[in-house]
Formats: sequence, structure tokens, C-alpha cells
Amino acid sequence: MITKTYTCDKCGAESEDHQFLWKLSLTPKVAYPESQYENDPLWAPAIKSVEWCFDCCLAKGLIQTEGDGRKTEEAAQTPPPTLEEMVRELVQDVIDEQ
Repeated sequence: MITKTYTCDKCGAESEDHQFLWKLSLTPKVAYPESQYENDPLWAPAIKSVEWCFDCCLAKGLIQTEGDGRKTEEAAQTPPPTLEEMVRELVQDVIDEQ
């Protein structure tokens, strides 16, 4: 029997479940008013795509689950990062991996 193993690009965790990974893509988008290419994903292909496991996505704050029980007292007092801060950190991670 052939089995396929899925590996997280961030932490290296492995699983045979195809739903184990989340695909994250960094895609530039330039929207010109009334452009025919405004919502065309083929016009702006992803610069970089990575596949991260649920735990890595959760640790970076990309996923929030209701009552996941992972919040500590310190984390509850810290304000959540802004979208801009999250994007900057993801871009820096991609740059550091190269």
C-alpha cells in the first residue's frame, strides 16, 4: 500500500492526513478601478506558497479557535497583533527560510 506523508514547512511535523496542512500564499494584488484583471487569481500568481500545520498557524495567530484552551494569563493581557504586523512577520519568515 502506498502512503503519502505530508510535512509542515515550518516545524517539520508529519502526518498522513491530507487535511493536516494549511496552504498559505503570498500574492501581490494591484487593483485598478474597473480593470478586467481586478479579481483574476491567474493575473497575480503567488510569490511564495508554504504549507503549515494547524499548530504553526495557531501559534502565529492566523487561526483562532473558540475555547482552544491555549491562552495563558500573559497572552490574555497582550493585545492581538494587527493584520499589518502579522503580514510583516509572515514575510520575514519566508525571507528567513530562503
